[in-house]
Amino acid sequence: MTPHGISVFDLFPDCEGPDPRPFAVGADFEVVTLPEDDVRSVLEALARREPHPVGAAIATDGWWSLLVPPGSHLEAWPGRARYQNSGSLIVPPVTGAQNGSPRWARLGNAAGHALTAPLLLSLALTAITAHEQNDSGPAAMPLGIPTPELV
Repeated sequence: MTPHGISVFDLFPDCEGPDPRPFAVGADFEVVTLPEDDVRSVLEALARREPHPVGAAIATDGWWSLLVPPGSHLEAWPGRARYQNSGSLIVPPVTGAQNGSPRWARLGNAAGHALTAPLLLSLALTAITAHEQNDSGPAAMPLGIPTPELV
């Protein structure tokens, strides 16, 4: 199975029932956790990309944890990003009610892909951070950047 074809159901096949449970980070996915507002800005900045490069996200108390392919630690992540390539992630049930915290904010993109494209995420976050640090006008993603399935 290629990374871009992985769904949350592939990653967490036994995540049923009413309670969240821990899953190991590292072998099948890694995690970038960001403030919810940053992720919403990225979703808007990359809205015209098809398929959308942002996959699944778990929301916990104002932070969203995005699933990225193993090895994504090689990207440049802004200071607010918390990167995790080991340990565990508390995952809510994939089916059933999505209330409380943690909960699924996104179950993947329109194609059902759970993993986020790390290069485009990193570039969008860098542009957003640069815009916040100066008043030179709105930051935008360069139009010439191709949309890879996953980088």
